[in-house]
Amino acid sequence: MATIARLLASVGQVEASPKKRPKSSYIPFARSTAMSLWQLDAFEYRLISGTTATIYQLLDDATRFDMGTSAYTRHENSADAKEVLQHAIAAHGAPRELLSDNSSAFNQQRPGAIGSVEIFLASKGTMPISGLPGRPTTQGKNERSHQISMTPE
Repeated sequence: MATIARLLASVGQVEASPKKRPKSSYIPFARSTAMSLWQLDAFEYRLISGTTATIYQLLDDATRFDMGTSAYTRHENSADAKEVLQHAIAAHGAPRELLSDNSSAFNQQRPGAIGSVEIFLASKGTMPISGLPGRPTTQGKNERSHQISMTPE
């Protein structure tokens, strides 16, 4: 369809749509420096054995480097999330900010509490931030990689 539109425009049969923004005008959301923002998310994955694993994925936003993906046999919870962060920070140092979704395992600030993950992050000088409720695109890098790398054949 785009090819036909370009051909028609090149011979003067149609006008370019002035309402459309050129693709080059879009700026992707990504931090420009490593260690400025990590993204943490978790999802459940059914193994061939029939058991379910909860996989915690921790990515650096700028480099998309895997800072510490880990799997646990329990459902998503704060203790496992904190352990994932402890291992990653011990290995790589602490990021400036940590972006997560609104799961109670990661973020207890919205309901008005302070959880063990927030306390741990504060002790490392890391600011926890979360996406808007019902907006998984904020954590799009993590969400997209779940679909690509973790979908069973």
